[in-house]
Amino acid sequence: MTPTGMRRANFWGGVITALTVLLALIWAFPLYWGVISSLKPEDEVVRPYIELWPQTLTFSHYHTAIYDTQIVVWYINSIAVAVGVTVITIASSMLCGYALSQLRFPGRKALWWLILASFMVPTQALIINHFVLTSQLGLINTWAGIMLPQLIHPVIIIVYKQFFDQVPKDFREAAVMDSAANSVSCSRFTCR
Repeated sequence: MTPTGMRRANFWGGVITALTVLLALIWAFPLYWGVISSLKPEDEVVRPYIELWPQTLTFSHYHTAIYDTQIVVWYINSIAVAVGVTVITIASSMLCGYALSQLRFPGRKALWWLILASFMVPTQALIINHFVLTSQLGLINTWAGIMLPQLIHPVIIIVYKQFFDQVPKDFREAAVMDSAANSVSCSRFTCR
């Protein structure tokens, strides 16, 4: 590369680096502002002008959040709901994907098309219906009321079905021969 080309590459490299640093600062500013605002007394937070550093540092907001609220209960609820939804969704989607891929049963194709069609409905369009059903079932302010509307994800079922479609038929037959699957499931549904 010629010296002129090197200078041009260095110039554009510097411009891209400066732009990246600027965008990183813009991205990080709300995080900084949130932390700094939490360390200011209330009268400094509501002032009409911007102060990038508090005049008086206070940790009273953290004391209030920890000792005067139920923040531990809120965290336990969040963790329990997140773990519960994740485990139940993955397990049920895996079982559904396996059944759609490997078992032959009446209504299999109709169920598959229903799952594909439900994938096209945005979740936001169902929020009101979910709330009404949750209310009618008396599940408002319960873990079940939060978890049940989140348990069906057609995209996960589709991914699992596609995965199980790639598993060779010989593996399933070998598993049946080695008694991995009980004979009842294979007699009730035709094995693939």
